[in-house]
Amino acid sequence: MPIYSDVEQVNTKLKSKAEDLATVYQSIANILNTTKTERFFNPEFGSELEDILFEPMDSITETKIFRLVVQAIERWEPRVSIDYGKSSVVGDPDDHQYDVSLVFKVKGIDNENLTFSGLLLQSN
Repeated sequence: MPIYSDVEQVNTKLKSKAEDLATVYQSIANILNTTKTERFFNPEFGSELEDILFEPMDSITETKIFRLVVQAIERWEPRVSIDYGKSSVVGDPDDHQYDVSLVFKVKGIDNENLTFSGLLLQSN
Protein backbone atom coordinates (compact mmCIF):
# COMPACT_ATOMS: atom_id res chain seq x y z
CA MET A 1 0.00 0.00 0.00
CA PRO A 2 1.42 3.40 -0.97
CA ILE A 3 2.36 5.96 1.65
CA TYR A 4 1.75 8.96 -0.63
CA SER A 5 -0.73 9.34 -3.48
CA ASP A 6 -1.92 12.18 -5.66
CA VAL A 7 -3.68 12.85 -8.95
CA GLU A 8 -1.67 11.63 -11.94
CA GLN A 9 -0.66 14.78 -13.85
CA VAL A 10 1.50 13.28 -16.58
CA ASN A 11 -0.97 10.90 -18.22
CA THR A 12 -4.41 12.18 -17.23
CA LYS A 13 -6.21 9.75 -19.57
CA LEU A 14 -5.32 6.84 -17.28
CA LYS A 15 -7.49 8.26 -14.49
CA SER A 16 -5.11 6.71 -12.02
CA LYS A 17 -3.19 8.05 -9.07
CA ALA A 18 0.49 8.76 -8.82
CA GLU A 19 1.97 6.97 -5.84
CA ASP A 20 4.95 7.40 -3.53
CA LEU A 21 8.00 8.71 -5.43
CA ALA A 22 5.96 9.82 -8.45
CA THR A 23 3.96 12.16 -6.21
CA VAL A 24 7.16 13.73 -4.88
CA TYR A 25 8.60 14.26 -8.37
CA GLN A 26 5.29 15.82 -9.50
CA SER A 27 5.28 18.08 -6.47
CA ILE A 28 8.85 19.31 -7.03
CA ALA A 29 8.08 20.06 -10.68
CA ASN A 30 4.91 21.94 -9.68
CA ILE A 31 6.78 24.00 -7.08
CA LEU A 32 9.57 24.99 -9.46
CA ASN A 33 7.24 25.70 -12.38
CA THR A 34 4.84 27.87 -10.40
CA THR A 35 5.62 31.56 -9.98
CA LYS A 36 4.76 33.18 -6.68
CA THR A 37 1.42 35.06 -6.90
CA GLU A 38 0.25 32.68 -9.66
CA ARG A 39 -2.17 30.83 -7.35
CA PHE A 40 -5.01 33.09 -6.26
CA PHE A 41 -5.72 31.54 -2.89
CA ASN A 42 -2.10 30.69 -2.11
CA PRO A 43 0.03 33.53 -3.56
CA GLU A 44 3.15 32.47 -1.63
CA PHE A 45 3.24 29.01 -3.25
CA GLY A 46 5.96 28.38 -5.83
CA SER A 47 9.41 29.74 -6.49
CA GLU A 48 10.96 33.05 -7.46
CA LEU A 49 12.97 31.60 -10.33
CA GLU A 50 11.27 33.85 -12.88
CA ASP A 51 12.70 36.90 -11.06
CA ILE A 52 16.22 36.05 -12.25
CA LEU A 53 15.32 35.27 -15.84
CA PHE A 54 17.45 38.06 -17.33
CA GLU A 55 20.42 37.84 -14.97
CA PRO A 56 23.87 37.23 -16.50
CA MET A 57 24.88 33.59 -16.85
CA ASP A 58 27.61 33.28 -14.24
CA SER A 59 28.46 31.57 -10.96
CA ILE A 60 26.59 34.23 -8.98
CA THR A 61 23.35 33.41 -10.81
CA GLU A 62 24.01 29.67 -10.37
CA THR A 63 24.23 30.29 -6.61
CA LYS A 64 21.01 32.36 -6.67
CA ILE A 65 19.16 29.63 -8.56
CA PHE A 66 20.41 26.97 -6.16
CA ARG A 67 19.28 29.05 -3.17
CA LEU A 68 15.84 29.76 -4.68
CA VAL A 69 15.27 26.11 -5.61
CA VAL A 70 16.29 24.86 -2.16
CA GLN A 71 14.20 27.49 -0.36
CA ALA A 72 11.09 26.67 -2.39
CA ILE A 73 11.42 22.91 -1.92
CA GLU A 74 12.21 23.16 1.78
CA ARG A 75 9.13 25.32 2.28
CA TRP A 76 6.62 23.44 0.14
CA GLU A 77 7.80 19.81 0.07
CA PRO A 78 8.30 18.58 3.65
CA ARG A 79 8.69 14.95 2.51
CA VAL A 80 12.07 15.74 0.93
CA SER A 81 15.45 15.93 2.62
CA ILE A 82 17.99 17.52 0.23
CA ASP A 83 21.65 16.48 0.16
CA TYR A 84 23.20 19.92 -0.41
CA GLY A 85 26.71 18.58 -1.03
CA LYS A 86 25.61 16.40 -3.93
CA SER A 87 23.07 18.82 -5.44
CA SER A 88 24.11 21.42 -7.99
CA VAL A 89 23.20 24.07 -10.52
CA VAL A 90 25.47 24.33 -13.55
CA GLY A 91 25.12 26.95 -16.26
CA ASP A 92 25.49 26.22 -19.96
CA PRO A 93 25.93 29.63 -21.66
CA ASP A 94 26.06 28.13 -25.16
CA ASP A 95 22.50 26.77 -24.81
CA HIS A 96 21.28 29.55 -22.47
CA GLN A 97 20.18 27.16 -19.76
CA TYR A 98 20.98 25.87 -16.29
CA ASP A 99 21.03 22.21 -15.33
CA VAL A 100 19.53 21.76 -11.87
CA SER A 101 20.34 18.47 -10.15
CA LEU A 102 18.87 17.79 -6.71
CA VAL A 103 19.88 14.75 -4.70
CA PHE A 104 17.45 13.91 -1.93
CA LYS A 105 15.75 11.29 0.19
CA VAL A 106 12.02 10.95 0.73
CA LYS A 107 10.88 10.71 4.32
CA GLY A 108 8.87 7.61 5.12
CA ILE A 109 10.12 5.64 2.13
CA ASP A 110 13.16 3.39 2.34
CA ASN A 111 15.19 4.63 -0.60
CA GLU A 112 18.67 5.46 -1.76
CA ASN A 113 19.52 9.00 -2.76
CA LEU A 114 17.19 10.09 -5.55
CA THR A 115 17.88 12.71 -8.17
CA PHE A 116 15.60 15.33 -9.67
CA SER A 117 17.14 16.84 -12.79
CA GLY A 118 15.75 19.60 -14.90
CA LEU A 119 16.71 22.45 -17.18
CA LEU A 120 15.91 26.08 -16.53
CA LEU A 121 15.99 28.19 -19.66
CA GLN A 122 17.32 31.73 -19.84
CA SER A 123 16.38 34.42 -22.31
CA ASN A 124 19.73 36.15 -22.86
